[in-house]
Amino acid sequence: DMEQKGGSCSPNARTYGYLLSSTKKPEDVPPILERMARNGCKMTSDVFNLLLRLFMEWGNEERVKSTWVEMEQSGLGPDQRSYTIMV
Repeated sequence: DMEQKGGSCSPNARTYGYLLSSTKKPEDVPPILERMARNGCKMTSDVFNLLLRLFMEWGNEERVKSTWVEMEQSGLGPDQRSYTIMV
């Protein structure tokens, strides 16, 4: 709704973080990340760590690895929280 109205209150990384937190399965993640990118919202270390946590909880090793690599390539991590999530 916020995206369509084009008002002064655009969704930000925190908004998308809340949406990602409510996802129930890995397939729900890509459309949210696509919307985030389409709206010019950049990834943050918090979003990367959230994705790591979600994929770990779902037992999706491949997505954990790809998220880790993407995080490294972006220069946004990994950080101490990332390592804690992986343990």
